[in-house]
Amino acid sequence: MLQRTQPPSLAELRTLLRAFCQKHRIRRLEPVIRRLTIDLLEPLAQRGHADGVMDFAVPLAVSIMCEQVGIDHADAHRIGRWVEAFGAVRGELTHERLIEETRR
Repeated sequence: MLQRTQPPSLAELRTLLRAFCQKHRIRRLEPVIRRLTIDLLEPLAQRGHADGVMDFAVPLAVSIMCEQVGIDHADAHRIGRWVEAFGAVRGELTHERLIEETRR
C-alpha cells in the first residue's frame, strides 16, 4: 500500500508508521511477539507443513497490528479480509471473490 501512495498522503502514512515503529514500542511488544509466534508455530509444527506467508507471516503481522491498535485478536480474521478487499480494489481480486470474502 505504502509504495503506491502519492504525496501528500504518503508523508502522513509515513509519520503514522514511524510512530508505531519506534524502538521503545518494539521492545515493549517483544514478549507479545514471542507469544504470538509460538501460538502460530506450534499448530504448524504439529501439522507438519505450512505456507510460510499465509500460515505464519500474514497472521503474525495482523496480530501484531491488532496488538498495537488495541483490537481484540479474535477479530484479526476480519483484518485479513479487509486486506484482501483492499487487494480487490487494486485489481488483485475478482469482484466475485471480494463479495465472497466480505460475507464470511
